[in-house]
Order: sequence, then structure tokens, then C-alpha cells
Amino acid sequence: LRAVDTQDSDRPVVIKRPAPHDAPPIRYGQEVSILNERKALMRLAGHPAVTALLNTGQFSVSGASHQYIVMERAQGAILADVVLELAARGDRLPELEMLTILDHLLDLVANAHNRDIVYNDVDAKHLFWDREQYRLKVIDWGNATFLEGDESTPQGISRQSDIYQVGELIFFILTGGGRMDRAAAGAAGAGDDFRVNFGHEADRVPARLQAIVSKAAHPNPRMRYAVIAELRKELADYRTPIERDRNAVITRINERLRRDLSKDDLNGLTRTLEPALAIDPGYPAARAAVTEIQHRVVDLEVAGDLDAARIYLQSANWTRAAML
Repeated sequence: LRAVDTQDSDRPVVIKRPAPHDAPPIRYGQEVSILNERKALMRLAGHPAVTALLNTGQFSVSGASHQYIVMERAQGAILADVVLELAARGDRLPELEMLTILDHLLDLVANAHNRDIVYNDVDAKHLFWDREQYRLKVIDWGNATFLEGDESTPQGISRQSDIYQVGELIFFILTGGGRMDRAAAGAAGAGDDFRVNFGHEADRVPARLQAIVSKAAHPNPRMRYAVIAELRKELADYRTPIERDRNAVITRINERLRRDLSKDDLNGLTRTLEPALAIDPGYPAARAAVTEIQHRVVDLEVAGDLDAARIYLQSANWTRAAML
């Protein structure tokens, strides 16, 4: 349930509780998932990508007590919706923005793995990306698995499960909503030369990203990245030069902004900044530079209008001065 906390300035929250009108066995199954999520959120408390657990309690249905939890409501857009909306226009999520989102996600998953938690539900529909705040929130930990010192569960769930699902997530983003065929992947063999089939998207997806996805989603768990940190590092190595070029552009623009510039100069800086915004629209330093340029343009326009008004006043053209 989406709700607001009236005792905390109408803070947006989410309440999870078993559905009162469902049959008792179904309610108890829902409660298992809720308690699972509560346990995961308590262990991961404080991580910036986790929705904060705000409260827990019990309520009664037909004399039976059930648990509920209250969490902060994730803000931003659901990543799956963003990817599909862009794909409908023939576009894809900007590359550097995608890599930034993945880095935030992998930091959280690595944190979970260090606490013997397998997220076991990596999916674009569980990721909320707030471009304005440049912040990721990961929801829905009801399917989390607790290893408690083991490498895997009897059902075969392990840290490798999350690595595979991250591979699926990257494939989904890069292909504009495509889904890997697990059966086909398994039948393709388990050698070093295994590659995920990107189909008609292969020409637009960089070869290095295809290789990263193929290793993460290898049908043989032993051939995947050994730990999430390896996958994160390889993505970081790919991201770093792109970030460096973006940051160099912003640095040059900020240096230019220290001088007195004409409106044409400022418009030129806006055009120079456009590629940096195109690959990562929410990057705070780029957005700050855009705001500064816009303010400077407005300042020049106001100064020009004031000069014109002064001239009209000096020539006793009261009507035009008043209109301006």
C-alpha cells in the first residue's frame, strides 16, 4: 500500500502486509516474504540505495495476527518503464547514466553479499532512478536468500545467482527491453568462447559490454565473475575514460564561466555541454553548469533591457520605457 505518514509531515511510505481478503494459507505465504524483507532491510540499514525500514507491527484478520512493515517510498522513475519508453522512440538509456546506475546497484549487492544475503530478484522493475537527485533505490527484498555462512542453498541459490541476474539486467537495458533466452544460453555451451546473442542489437552495443554481459550470464556458474566486485571493476574500467572526458568538458566550461562572456559565448558553451548531458543527463556538475549559463544569459538580457529603458527615459519616451 502506498500511504503517507501523517505524524511525520506526510512522508511518503509503503506499507506491506498480507492481503486481508486472501485465504489464510496465502496470507501466511505473503507474511513469509514480508518477514524476509524485514530481515534484509535490517541487515542493510544505512546503505543509500536501500529504502529505510521505518516501522513494523502486527494486525489481526479474523482473529489471526499478521506482521506488517513500513518503509520509505522510493522516489524517481521505475527503470523498466524508462527503458521501454525510450525503446518505443528508438532510443536507449544514455550510456554513462546506465553505468552509474549499475555501479550504485553493484555497491549495494556487494554489501549484501558481504552480509550473506543474496538479493535473488535483480530486475529493472525493482530499480527506482531519481535523475533529479542522482540517486538509486532498490526495492522488493522479499525474495532474498540468507546463506548464513554457506556458499549456496540446497536449491542452488548463491551469489552467482545475483551475478547472472545483473547480466540479464544489463542485457535488458542495452537492448531496450530484450530478455535473454535462458534455455538457448544453456544449450550454447559453457566454454570460454560463450557469447550472449544480442541479435539485431549487436551492431549498436559495444563489443566490450557484450563480453561483460556474456561473462556475467555464462550458463556455467564457474565461468562467471567469481565475485560481484570483479564485475563492478570491469564496468568501472569501461566507465572511467567516459567519465574523464565528460568531466574535462565540464571543467573547461566552468573555467570559461569565470570570465565576462557575451550571449553568443554562453550559447556556445551550452552547445559544448550538450554531449556531456546526452550521456548522463542527471550528473550534478553538468546540471549546475547549465543552470549557471542560463542565469548568466538572463542577467545579460536584463542588463540590456535596463540600458534600453535608461535611453528611453533620457529621451523622454515614457511610453516605451514604461512598457519595457
